[in-house]
Amino acid sequence: MYVTPGRVESPFWSKDGKSLILTVGGKLAILPLGVPGAKPVPVDTGTLSRIGHHTALSPDGTLLGFTDDTGGKSSIYTVPVTGGTPKLITDKASSYFQGWSPDGKLLLYCGNRNGKTQIITVPAGGGPETLLGTPENNNDSPEYSPDGKYIYFNSDRTGLMQIWRMTFDGKEETQITTEEYSNWFPHVSPDGTQVAYMSYDKGIAGHPNDADIHVHSMNLASKAVKIIANFMGGPASVHSPFWSPDGLSLALVSYQATK
Repeated sequence: MYVTPGRVESPFWSKDGKSLILTVGGKLAILPLGVPGAKPVPVDTGTLSRIGHHTALSPDGTLLGFTDDTGGKSSIYTVPVTGGTPKLITDKASSYFQGWSPDGKLLLYCGNRNGKTQIITVPAGGGPETLLGTPENNNDSPEYSPDGKYIYFNSDRTGLMQIWRMTFDGKEETQITTEEYSNWFPHVSPDGTQVAYMSYDKGIAGHPNDADIHVHSMNLASKAVKIIANFMGGPASVHSPFWSPDGLSLALVSYQATK
């Protein structure tokens, strides 16, 4: 859909499926689809200019949530999708935005709390944060299922990073994948039948950029797994919720090395 020098990050779909929203040079931008020669159009986020790949659209399509590092902290903001003055939701460092609850009432994120990466929620308008899941483990990259009953995430509690899920209130943690890959960034299809995620080959520590990665999809009923794509990328390739509204496509970024 779009090829450019440099680096773009974390594409996700507009509510109507006609555009992709992505990060370009630390700013949010909207790329119209199906328009020959179209380029990303910047979204006004005021003085914030260090927006990374922790971004997502509200369920009603009106607000963008994101993490920005302009102030030296990883702070979470929301802004109208049409642009405007960002609203600070939390500046408790570090806070890495992941997404919204299906009813739009909560923001879901992760951050370092007490020496571990923890899964956290906060009211969408701001307020006290709530920690979810087992605190002695590193739990990362959470996302709600479309029905709001579960939160999918990845955890390294069994050694390799694998996909897990828990109930919306942080209970009943259950391992979903057991592959010989390091699995990150689960995203559930709009109909709730599949979870797609990014995998590194065993032996790769963390989630480095510019590595050989695979995108897998698991049928949640049969547990059958298939490879959707293989390319060079990293967290910014697939971090945001990347299913199209109709569940037929994924939005991905692949990178090609230059001299």
